[in-house]
Amino acid sequence: MVADSTSGYVCPYDAEDDAFELLPWARDLAMRSHLGGTSFPVQTLQPGFTPWYLELEELPGMNLGSGSAQIDLESESFDWAC
Repeated sequence: MVADSTSGYVCPYDAEDDAFELLPWARDLAMRSHLGGTSFPVQTLQPGFTPWYLELEELPGMNLGSGSAQIDLESESFDWAC
């Protein structure tokens, strides 16, 4: 696992796999809306994001174009990618 020693963040992808396969512990967590914790960005995790963010996947009545929206509640950063 790839961990950031300053923030404690652990990447859910195998760093040695060019296909970006999810690690076993992260497979059931991916593609779900959630508050904080492990991020599953569609493209890349944007700089300035803190552990205090809301990640939204497709929700009833809300079309994100098969992507996800990330709203950082501490730094007020926003990212959307598909």
